[in-house]
Amino acid sequence: MKKIVSLFAGAILLTITSCTSQSSITQQAQAEEVSLKVVELLHLKEGGGGMAAANEYFEWLAPIADRFDVEFDATYLPQEVLTGNIEKPDFILVITFPSPETAQAVQADPEYAANIPNRNQIFDFDSGSRVVFRVSDF
Repeated sequence: MKKIVSLFAGAILLTITSCTSQSSITQQAQAEEVSLKVVELLHLKEGGGGMAAANEYFEWLAPIADRFDVEFDATYLPQEVLTGNIEKPDFILVITFPSPETAQAVQADPEYAANIPNRNQIFDFDSGSRVVFRVSDF
């Protein structure tokens, strides 16, 4: 359980880079003062230390995530890709930021920024996907 909680805490900070660009959904979330949800399909980089390195990174990041009141809705371990032309990710995360500004604040955090090179050695961002969304009432 501790590893999963650590995974949640770190994954939120992996998401920040994709949230800082002002996509239309991010702008709409800001205008409506609603939370921002992000889905991460994450791949580990070959030679980056695997899940052990990822978990160590997430444990390091947990206090930063705690400071920003981020909610981790779910973590999934994919079994197989049923359709589409994608490689099966190592894990999928669903994360809620209290606001788009919160995502930007984490990105600007000096402690977080200092460890981005380490993060980039562990995770293969070229093969992963990030989706920012908001809940719809349709």
